[in-house]
Amino acid sequence: MLLAAVAVLSLAMSAPPPRWSRPSHGALAQRPALLADGALLYTTFSRNNPSEHPSVEARDARRGAFLWRRSDAAVIVGAEPMLALGRVVARVDARSGRVRWRSQAICPAHAQPTIAAHIGVRLFVGCTGGTLAALDPATGRRIASAQPAALDAYDRIFALDRTTIGLEGSASGAYLYRQSAIVRAATLAPIVALGPDLLLLGSRGERAFIDDVCCQGLPSDSAPGTLVERSLASGASLASVPLHPYAHALAPDRDLPGAGPALLVDRALYVATHDALFAYSLDAVTAPPALAYGGLAATPEVLDGRYLLLQRPHAGMLETSLVDPHDRMRTVWRADGRWRIFVSVGSAAQLVNDASPPSSVVVSATTGASAPIADGCQLLAADGSNAFVACLGSVARYAL
Repeated sequence: MLLAAVAVLSLAMSAPPPRWSRPSHGALAQRPALLADGALLYTTFSRNNPSEHPSVEARDARRGAFLWRRSDAAVIVGAEPMLALGRVVARVDARSGRVRWRSQAICPAHAQPTIAAHIGVRLFVGCTGGTLAALDPATGRRIASAQPAALDAYDRIFALDRTTIGLEGSASGAYLYRQSAIVRAATLAPIVALGPDLLLLGSRGERAFIDDVCCQGLPSDSAPGTLVERSLASGASLASVPLHPYAHALAPDRDLPGAGPALLVDRALYVATHDALFAYSLDAVTAPPALAYGGLAATPEVLDGRYLLLQRPHAGMLETSLVDPHDRMRTVWRADGRWRIFVSVGSAAQLVNDASPPSSVVVSATTGASAPIADGCQLLAADGSNAFVACLGSVARYAL
């Protein structure tokens, strides 16, 4: 790893002035937000009456100039500029706000679209309450609609292979839990709905890999999870392997913070615990894993399903680094001190530290660029060279 090429950030930071800052005129700017065609779109709520319906504002990303505003609307998370107008999806021009197409009502009463993914030749849209719709991305015409999983809200819609898609979200019952499903892209028919605490990691060939993290998502270090393999075609269970990464088994009642996330990278499965990161080979999952990192100061965090944030001792101090397991653990960014993910938007994250007073920095994992931001601001959106944040009473752009 070429650590010398990575800038080290000091804890003694002061946020530079933003490139621009514009008042929000009594509104609170919040996510969801997106960047498209040189415009920043974000959702706003009234500061005096937060229960009012949200609105969407658009500004020129480079200069901050006001472009347009629409009431009773919210930004839909996705790669294209789309708005939720009640139960309807509207594809808009990012710079003018002009509606290019408008779907019919795709969500049930009292639900609204919140997330979209353009996969292949279809646009998949998830509603609160669990309804999933497939639309023609050119016209907004509804092709199919179903409720393939008992979800309160979707967090992710992603391709598994050419004929199947994966769903991930949250559901409530006796407790709030994670839930995933595999569905047919053509019909939205469920192939398999995965129960509570079964997290869909991804697929390789005709197999889906699922992490059974047990116990309301709070496993112990003695058993960080169980790797389950299922057929993408039928959903049938093909294999189940308990994960016990430590060379010497830990007592089941060991009072530890519990295991961290699992991350699928090529033919390797990375499994985190409170103080280590282990790497299993998918070709020999029952074999003891390799130790990728030991002696960590905290459980690793995952950013954008790709990067890992690690805290570890270095030269008598604590150091935080963002590494890319897809690129031989290349260090993308590092800084002195203990940093954790506060907000993530795609491959960018707002990190906060434990210093007194605390400070924030926005990091782009794709470029490694970073910049401190003012206290009280929260990340809305970012590209490789700019971070757009919502501050108390304003929206601002910081250069990374």
